[in-house]
Amino acid sequence: MAKAKSIGAKKAMTRKNTTKKAPARARKNSSRQKKLGGLVPAQRLIIFAVAFAIIGALFLYMTNAATVIKPLSVEAAAGEGSGLAASKTFSGVHWWMRDGGEATAQKPRDAIYAVKFDSSGNPVAVRGSDKFPFFMVNGETNNNWEDIAVDDDGNVWIGDIGANVCSRNNQKLIKVKEPDPTSSKSLDIVASYTFKFPDPEKGCNTWNSEAMFWLDGKMYIFAKTSGSPVYRVDLPSGNSGTASLVKLGSLAGGASNISVSSVSSDRSSLVVASHGNMNVFKSSNTSLKGDAFVKDIISRKPAHTATFDAGSKKSNSVEGGSFVNGTRDIAFIAEGKQLYYAKAAAYGNTSGSTGGSTKDTTAPTVSISAPANNATVSGTITIEVAASDNVGITSADLFYDGSNIIRKGTSQGDYGWGSRFDTETISDGAHTFGVTVYDAAGNQKTAQITLNIQNGKTGDITAPSVSIISPANNTTVSGTITLEVSATDNVGLASVNLLYDGSGIIREGTSQGNYGWGSRFDTELLSNGTHTLSAKATDAAGNTKTATVTVTVKN
Repeated sequence: MAKAKSIGAKKAMTRKNTTKKAPARARKNSSRQKKLGGLVPAQRLIIFAVAFAIIGALFLYMTNAATVIKPLSVEAAAGEGSGLAASKTFSGVHWWMRDGGEATAQKPRDAIYAVKFDSSGNPVAVRGSDKFPFFMVNGETNNNWEDIAVDDDGNVWIGDIGANVCSRNNQKLIKVKEPDPTSSKSLDIVASYTFKFPDPEKGCNTWNSEAMFWLDGKMYIFAKTSGSPVYRVDLPSGNSGTASLVKLGSLAGGASNISVSSVSSDRSSLVVASHGNMNVFKSSNTSLKGDAFVKDIISRKPAHTATFDAGSKKSNSVEGGSFVNGTRDIAFIAEGKQLYYAKAAAYGNTSGSTGGSTKDTTAPTVSISAPANNATVSGTITIEVAASDNVGITSADLFYDGSNIIRKGTSQGDYGWGSRFDTETISDGAHTFGVTVYDAAGNQKTAQITLNIQNGKTGDITAPSVSIISPANNTTVSGTITLEVSATDNVGLASVNLLYDGSGIIREGTSQGNYGWGSRFDTELLSNGTHTLSAKATDAAGNTKTATVTVTVKN
């Protein structure tokens, strides 16, 4: 009996322990169900799948955005660096400026600076031993200079375009002639235009802006706001006035509040950057022009991304950047004096004809397809030019007899790279006609033909020779000037007419006066800015020759 009682007691204790454990398991399972919202197994699988997808996407993003651009060991000469644009004339040279900071005689703000990168991306001396020479801009105050651009005609554009917290009613674009970076000249203003964005947010007069670029004869400018909308700038005629802006769209892929923009010389890429991040967009068709190109490239998601390492500074604040001509390398400048140089291979932009950071050394091909060589022609002819390049033609100069320009073109016109020409403006006989084409890397190629001009002229068929001795080409003038002209002819001159801007009469002369074939001229009759002065010499047989200089009037 005692034994039976012992066995029964053990069974009772076993039932008691089982009873205690069961509620504990139930409570634990119940807690798990509460944490998962009481979901069934299928729902749990969905949650796990989504979680893994998010983790994978984050991993992929971090892998693609892992490129970090580190600052160079050399710093810029002054802080608050802003804007950076590659020269199209001087190899390796880039122009930049300051948008703030303390100004001194050695580190002015009302100036543009130069920096030159070698093929490895290292800053080298530009003027003597100076790596960062500056060029004062006469008659202009740096209110809020934010970006800089270089056009196709040898001009540098300064973007006085900042408008922090709705702080101004309009912005300004200022044009100066690009200086020789080895000189120490100051710069005169060639043109100046005001504008404001047409659609700022409520309560603002205009958008703040810090990024612009030049493309196909037009300026394009970004608003520094969400989505970074881009606008085409339509300039008024003349050298001053109010420009209008036309909105083309906004950047895809989430790039906002940008302070940098630049298009590569091969037209394959657009780089934009905010203070700490870079995005590169790829074109789907490099033959697109102007608005069509811009709309296409901003509609795409970034193909390459990177971040900027601040180095020893507390902040990077990148506010200037530009593709290096002939490559897809990109140089940057930051407000904290940091300079960056991103090799194309380092951030992955190596597809296409330029082969990453390899310099374009292939010259264009060019031929004159009509008229045929040694053909006899008369009257007005069409000179047809066939030109191509592995990256792209940037300009073409059409000329006759060596130095007489028929057309200088940075874009194709009604006759492609060719032109119409009136052969009656030159003497009968054999003349050479040629064209020189250039690509963005400075490679060039020339083609020439000989034409026999026959317009029925007899007797004297030799054109006069004429030149303007003073003022010199591309100089600045003011007040009353003396035009010194040298003109001769193998038989004798009938007249020398002095003109301004093509058709304005300065002097019509059939004999020499107090200043020979030259004259005195009051430049205050002209507006300030760029003008042409010409001397057209004619002999008794009607043969003519014209010499022209360009001057900048500043009164």
